[in-house]
Amino acid sequence: MYRILLKPKWIAFHVLVAAAIALMVYLAGWQLSRLNDRRDFNARVEANTQLAVAPLDEALDDVAAAEPAAQASAQESVEWRRVLATGTYLPGEQVEVVNRAQLGEVGRNIVDVLVLADGTAVLVNRGFVPSTEAAPPTPTGEVEVIGRLRRNEQRRTGQTEDASDVELQQIRRIDIAKLQPQIEPALAPMYIEQLASQPAEGAWPEPVVAPELGEGPHLSYTFQWLI
Repeated sequence: MYRILLKPKWIAFHVLVAAAIALMVYLAGWQLSRLNDRRDFNARVEANTQLAVAPLDEALDDVAAAEPAAQASAQESVEWRRVLATGTYLPGEQVEVVNRAQLGEVGRNIVDVLVLADGTAVLVNRGFVPSTEAAPPTPTGEVEVIGRLRRNEQRRTGQTEDASDVELQQIRRIDIAKLQPQIEPALAPMYIEQLASQPAEGAWPEPVVAPELGEGPHLSYTFQWLI
């Protein structure tokens, strides 16, 4: 009576079921791994944002001293820390990070190049401007910027790459290496996401909102895949 279980279609069916079970267990583990990554990210953001504001050069000391292979880890360790930078903006170097949204509004982020007293330059994401508003001009004179240190934004699978052979005025993501060829001073390896500046700016740009630190649906998805 069990010979039916030895027929090719029944064997194939059981192999298919076993493969499906293995896949769902794998996906459950993947979601659990994403949950752990999210918890690590949240803890790092909370810890770094609670540190006292540091001068930009001091915050980047470990990044500057790190070997190339350790650059990513060094930058991750200081990302989200608040820093202070004082300098003047380069005229004519403003770029817009397009296709951004904030608090239900569609617009773009405004990025300028701040040159410090020692000649070092750093990109400053001055904040969000809705598509219905004109881009604010680059501030003149000496400015003092307080903001969060950020790493390069990474292109995700399927996203369009910014051009490399033209001078960019609009970009899809803040990529320091991509912008460096069109900017004469050497850029710092991380950029600043502005929270405040002196002299104060007008209504726009608006500071980029802080990331949400929730855990997302990963734990729920883990149980769903197991079930």
